[in-house]
Amino acid sequence: MIIKIVTTMFALFVLFNYTSPILFDMKKIIVIISSIILSFASQAQVKPYVINSLGRSSQCTSGNVAYSVGEPFIGSLAGSSYKLNQGLLQSFGSYIKGFAIKLYLEGLYADSGRMLQAQDIAGPKFEEGISDKVTVEFHKAYPPFDLVYSFQDVSLNMNGNVSVNNFPDSLTGSYYMVIKSRNNLETWSSTPVDINIALHNSYDFSLAASQAYGNNLKPMGGNVYALYGGDANQDGLVDGGDMAAIDNANVNVLVGYYPEDVNGDGLVDGSDMAIIDNNSAAVVFAKRP
Repeated sequence: MIIKIVTTMFALFVLFNYTSPILFDMKKIIVIISSIILSFASQAQVKPYVINSLGRSSQCTSGNVAYSVGEPFIGSLAGSSYKLNQGLLQSFGSYIKGFAIKLYLEGLYADSGRMLQAQDIAGPKFEEGISDKVTVEFHKAYPPFDLVYSFQDVSLNMNGNVSVNNFPDSLTGSYYMVIKSRNNLETWSSTPVDINIALHNSYDFSLAASQAYGNNLKPMGGNVYALYGGDANQDGLVDGGDMAAIDNANVNVLVGYYPEDVNGDGLVDGSDMAIIDNNSAAVVFAKRP
């Protein structure tokens, strides 16, 4: 770069000495040299791109940028921030890479596609409209089905809606989706689900028992299915171990947001034991591929 500048200045010096003073004077030479130096320095810092008459759009893993005609565009599509030197940005649309999930929890289910809010000592545990929190995991679609990514403490709305976003770019392809909660059976999707980088995919566990691996969902009436409740100790089986946990909590008058509170009313008592009794008699357990 320096060699180019020196060579250009030398050429102008020769031109200045052997050309009529009518055509050039010192002021013009200084202006020309300054312009050339600035031009080279500018090229060393940025690489402007002049957009053609049709405009242009560029895509990356994070989104899409559309910009206007005839001006230089300076920036990078490699990250989440974009720098434009002429205010050329017309639109930027982020890809929503994630899942809209529908599911219900047996203990909190009320009726007509609606759940109650899990209670704590002073009332609802979470803000208005939030029934409880769940964990959404994605496991490899082949043995040994290792955990690849986990979304924890995800809000479960009272209408059963769950949304998970901000997937890492590396998470593409097909994976088993696994739902976990504080006292429901771990439940796997019936088949691996596809994570498309440019789409907001959806999966509905509430449509049918067959939406879960091994048909492992409980019918709630009205063609609605829910995750089995009663796995208070989270060992993958509703049995005497969960009954013992409820018995101990009941004796100690446990009040608040606890795993033993299977129906989510803020109190561990006989109504929680009833859910465990029913599901224990049906021999329900977590079914995995």
